[in-house]
Amino acid sequence: MTRQNSGETPRIAVVSQNCFTQCDLPVLSHLAERFQVKWIIFFPRDDNHGYSESELREYAKSNGVDLTIVRLSERLRSLANIPFFWKLLAPLRKWNPDLVYVNATGHPWLGPTILGSFGRRKVLWAIHDAVEHGSNGVYRLYALYKVLLLTTFRLFHALSENQAQLIRKRAPGSTVLVAPHPPLNSGETRQSPPIDRTRFLFFGIIEPYKGVDLLIEAAQLAAERCDRRMEFVIAGFTEEWERYADLIRREDLFRIDIRSIPNKEIPDLFGSSHWLLLPYRHVTQSGPLALALHYGLPSITTDLPGFTDFLEAGSTAIQFPVDDVEEFSKILVRAGRMEAGEYRDFRRNTEEFARKHLSMEDTRRRYERLWWDALANAGYHNSSSRTSP
Repeated sequence: MTRQNSGETPRIAVVSQNCFTQCDLPVLSHLAERFQVKWIIFFPRDDNHGYSESELREYAKSNGVDLTIVRLSERLRSLANIPFFWKLLAPLRKWNPDLVYVNATGHPWLGPTILGSFGRRKVLWAIHDAVEHGSNGVYRLYALYKVLLLTTFRLFHALSENQAQLIRKRAPGSTVLVAPHPPLNSGETRQSPPIDRTRFLFFGIIEPYKGVDLLIEAAQLAAERCDRRMEFVIAGFTEEWERYADLIRREDLFRIDIRSIPNKEIPDLFGSSHWLLLPYRHVTQSGPLALALHYGLPSITTDLPGFTDFLEAGSTAIQFPVDDVEEFSKILVRAGRMEAGEYRDFRRNTEEFARKHLSMEDTRRRYERLWWDALANAGYHNSSSRTSP
């Protein structure tokens, strides 16, 4: 039962999956100053993407955040995780939070366990991708699970206006609140782009829908047409690199780094590049684009609506039609031949866009407002303790 008019600061329980903590860290210290926060992070077995356990513990200690970190002993889909999640949430049930903010998928057992522990009224679920982008059996199961989340719970956090529209369409009658993906800052860079070539970067987990095959073909075609030197860095994790390696005819064009990239290496990876490449076939929003904005890196993307909240075409980014290798290659040639003054304009516009639309101060205010609005929807009413966002 939700406490009302108790005179206490609202209690917020945060349940995160390790891969989504990049959204929590930039804002949680600010929120913990305004709400009572208990934070649980779970790592699926053998999953080490994103921040390490030691980095998360150090962050919580430095910012006075009450944090519990656990690692599943079984595969995420194992039935054994039902009692595990139930036991994990027991201290939060006893604490009786006013709002439960879930920034996790926890497929497939977390949803039912959250529902059984807290009901649906006071749960705010962050939905990063309203539509699953993969096509194999696992992604079809993810898609079914997401349908269950969207039809079971009624209060959602969307990270972009475009995504909010998709959620409202898929879950009519739900309440969708919007706060943007926080600016991603993995540290300062010591690098600058090379002057003897144009360096293009693809970064992140490599999935078929992200168009790395398109990138490889377009890069090789562009190299045949461009009289300037170009270099393509592909940095990220996949277990199926062979399917892409077979497409490479010009190994001299590519720097390949197939692994989970540690956070400490991200600043120099972005700082030493001229352009971020996002040849995606589907997108809701993009973590690499958020990183690029922080480091002032202009982008080349497909013309999908999911990108529009985070760029200005022709000013901070150049766009091309989805799956159009010919047009993609032409844009790569244009970028490779671009004069220094025009490129400086792209970088300056990107930095200005980030300052104007994605400042950390503004994002923290929007997350604070998100939680207050969610509390009101959850039935919490205590205006005397509210700090105006």
